[in-house]
Amino acid sequence: MADDIAYEIVDGSGGRKTRRGWVLDRIATVHNIDLSVPASAVILYAVDVLEADDVIIGSVHPSRAGLYLTDFELAGIDPDAVKVRLVYKEFPYADTNIRIGATVNQVVTNRGYLVNEATDRPAAALSDMQVKYTFPADYKVGNDTSYANQTYETGAEASKFIPNRTIIVSRQEVFATVPGEPAGADIINNLARDFVGTINASGWLVVPQDPAGVWMCMGIEGISNDNGLSFTITYSFQHNEDFWEKTAIYLDPHISRPPPDLAFGTGAAGGATEIGSKNRYAFQKSADFNELGLI
Repeated sequence: MADDIAYEIVDGSGGRKTRRGWVLDRIATVHNIDLSVPASAVILYAVDVLEADDVIIGSVHPSRAGLYLTDFELAGIDPDAVKVRLVYKEFPYADTNIRIGATVNQVVTNRGYLVNEATDRPAAALSDMQVKYTFPADYKVGNDTSYANQTYETGAEASKFIPNRTIIVSRQEVFATVPGEPAGADIINNLARDFVGTINASGWLVVPQDPAGVWMCMGIEGISNDNGLSFTITYSFQHNEDFWEKTAIYLDPHISRPPPDLAFGTGAAGGATEIGSKNRYAFQKSADFNELGLI
């Protein structure tokens, strides 16, 4: 029989425990190699035989979960035999780093807290912004005096500054190499496809006091320094107090402003969401952020 493999040879096996965990060696011998294999290729051929037996970089140690094959160390011992040291290393989860902060973000809005002229204090509740103007009695544009002494009321927009809260989570994750299952890079790509650009569909354990719909996943990125065995994955999220929705306002095409009789908070029922009012529109899909297991 050609290409036999003997595993768990005691002579030469060993291990060590470091501050990053265990490193264990398994000794195997690939023997009865076909003598037609060129001597210069016997070492390469031995690895091919082991990989065909599902002993591949990233596979799990047969006796201890959490240890992954990282190295083949090979030495020829006969023309038809190669001794192989299989090195397994432990990749304990690094601490999960969570950064929470905020910057100021400028947005345009049509709602504000009306300031009382007598007390110089803002109202307790938001109201739709309205402005009124009476043209002078002698106002005219060229020979047109139709605006003279007329009062017009219209909706208004202005810039406001809101805190732009962010959460960034980074941690190391190990992806065992399992034949027939996605590799680590594919898993990260699938996470990015399913979550980036979505908002939290329900309460999120990372910030349990916040409601659904206010956090968006802005990015998922993985970086590997060991050829895909482990990745440092960074998840980034951004908060929006307006639930990532937009308010649609009708503009008079003749004046490029809302008409003076516009009733704010109304609109087609088709624009309704479970969070907003009739003229507010949502644009992002939602996902359960708790499925990411970040806490």
